[in-house]
Amino acid sequence: MTVQSTKPAGRFRSVRNRSRPLGRLRRTGAARWDADFLDGLVDTELEFVRRLPVHLRARPVELLAVLVMLAQDYRYYAQGRINRRELRHRAQRAVDDLDAMRRRLTAPGADAMNYLD
Repeated sequence: MTVQSTKPAGRFRSVRNRSRPLGRLRRTGAARWDADFLDGLVDTELEFVRRLPVHLRARPVELLAVLVMLAQDYRYYAQGRINRRELRHRAQRAVDDLDAMRRRLTAPGADAMNYLD
């Protein structure tokens, strides 16, 4: 007596193939969490920026805009519009932009009031 498989031929996937969607769900969930975290950070900082005089708001808003764009990039990754390499590239570009803005603010001889004008 031979034992026959109850699974139809050609439809069985290996364990490795079944784990791929779970890994994708973890990545997209993490990317959405990161985007939500950045949005929360921006919302919190906007409360501070709103209390600043109008002429001092330009640079902080510019910094927050970089974070908003990065959050959007994480959402694009979660939706599958960009791949991991592109997300890494965009995240590095955002960090570089933030670092350049910080260096302009803290450069020797750079007065904070002159920077914000």
